[in-house]
This record gives sequence, structure tokens and C-alpha cells, in this order.
Amino acid sequence: MSSTPSRQERFEAHMQIIANLEVIVKKTSAALQVFPRGNMGLTPDDVKASPEYKTAKADFDAVFKALRNANRHLTSHFRLEYRAYHRAKQEERKA
Repeated sequence: MSSTPSRQERFEAHMQIIANLEVIVKKTSAALQVFPRGNMGLTPDDVKASPEYKTAKADFDAVFKALRNANRHLTSHFRLEYRAYHRAKQEERKA
């Protein structure tokens, strides 16, 4: 007989998933920052047309979308737990 994880265990697992996704977002974002930018900070069209840029951008977009969905799930399904977690983090910073 398998026991189901408690709500707190599911919350902690979800927070770990979000932390992992944030690390991947940083890595994929860093991969995009390698590409040259114009004077105004925009990526030139010829760079955007390259297959390397398209791959890096698609990777970033996919991971960012997953992170956005995980955060949406967090705030809708674990509202009370996240509020308590956030308040505890704020108290840590004050101390």
C-alpha cells in the first residue's frame, strides 16, 4: 500500500521543481546573451534568422513557459503554503 504525499510534501516538491526550472532559465538566458546586439540593445534581424539563435530562443521560450506554468500552479493550488513560505522568507531577511 503506497501512501500519498502530504500537502506540505507536495508543496516542497513543487518548490524544488520551480528552483530547478529557474536554474535552467538562467542557463538558457545566458545562451541568448551570447548573441550580438545592436546599438539600442536589440538583436539584429540577421542574427535572429540564424539557426543557432532560433534554437537558443526556442529552448529559452519553452523553459520559461514551463516556469510560468509552474508558478501559476503554485499560486492557484498552494496559496496558503506559499503565503506562509513567503512570510517566513521576509522575516528571515528582517532578522
